[in-house]
Amino acid sequence: MKIILGNLLIALILIEFFSALYLIHWHEGVLNSEKDPTYLNCTLGDQYEFRADPGAPHLIDSLYPWTTWHPRNVTFRHTASCFDVEMRFNKMGTRGTLPDPADSTTILFLGDSFVEGYGLEEDSTVAERFHRSQHLPVLNLGCSSLGTTQMSLLYEQFGNQFRHQTVVTFLFLQNDFEDNDVRRFEANRYKPYRRMMEYGESEIRYSGHPEHTKWSWAVYKEHQSNQFKTLKRYGLRSILSRSPGGLIRGLINLFYARRLVGYISSCLKGHTAIPPDIDYSNEDLRILLADIESIQRTAMKQGAATYFCNLPSRILLDFVSASEENLSAYRDFECFLANAIADKGGQYVSFLEFLLEHHITFNRLFFACDNHYSNDGNALLAQFIEEVFSTTEGALCNLGR
Repeated sequence: MKIILGNLLIALILIEFFSALYLIHWHEGVLNSEKDPTYLNCTLGDQYEFRADPGAPHLIDSLYPWTTWHPRNVTFRHTASCFDVEMRFNKMGTRGTLPDPADSTTILFLGDSFVEGYGLEEDSTVAERFHRSQHLPVLNLGCSSLGTTQMSLLYEQFGNQFRHQTVVTFLFLQNDFEDNDVRRFEANRYKPYRRMMEYGESEIRYSGHPEHTKWSWAVYKEHQSNQFKTLKRYGLRSILSRSPGGLIRGLINLFYARRLVGYISSCLKGHTAIPPDIDYSNEDLRILLADIESIQRTAMKQGAATYFCNLPSRILLDFVSASEENLSAYRDFECFLANAIADKGGQYVSFLEFLLEHHITFNRLFFACDNHYSNDGNALLAQFIEEVFSTTEGALCNLGR
């Protein structure tokens, strides 16, 4: 038994050694976000509100038509195995400084968790980076768990409260098609959906009930009285607040062998799976275009220009990297989307083409432990939007050709 255990230990050490050697010398980009894991940082005396609610920091708020929003004037601690950040929400429930409602030079950024800044400090979000580089007021209307239907309702509310010259809508079609479909999302969640009717007409309907969903204010108040606490942290930043399962995953994530397995797995999936970004039904597409038209109508009331951009997912980037045929298929979809948006008076711009033109290593975009865009990913996205604003070219209908 001792010999078997000894041989097993030696084998594990060798596997870890060769995994580290392979990743460091041939695929360093895989390690980009984890060279100095933030969960190993130490701090003394910081206090944050720790919430057991699975929806924190997003809660159902039936006062808003899109239903999911951030609590106002609150700071949260957001942790995972490769980030540990503060998320501050202002008096309106958005991240960042609120612009003057009368300032017509304001730029609105509309989207889901990628725009909100999932896993990012406030100054690392795409909205804040753009604000600092262009010296323009920016309103960050990003919120996790939104599909395009919810985005259109959110924009209708706040777009009429702030004068603005431009709205940039960041789609994330890997999950937007699912978020928009009541049959594929959480059936018991209180949430608006767009129901398509004849002749292109549509109506907004709601699923669930605001008091019965797990993210309701009633559930929130129950947690607040029974489970919420203020956590004072000493030593390793994320140990005290992490569940045993989360702690084990964090420790496993330290090993190069785990990262190599994840990298190989993502590569294999990229070669075989059709990404959800382009695996849609006719109904999915009808809802998406109706949402885009709704955003366009709200923008026209302000005389604002509209830009739309799909943020490529990790699955999509693996897919287009696998073959020229796959890349061509996605470019055909982007061309169709660009023409459809142009017909409604907006403009589509391609972040993928920016990445290809600048020879960006795709792994740079993502957190090592999460499929959201990392600090590097948001820096590249902000650079892309800056280039969009510096050119007057039309919609990209001959993508990369």
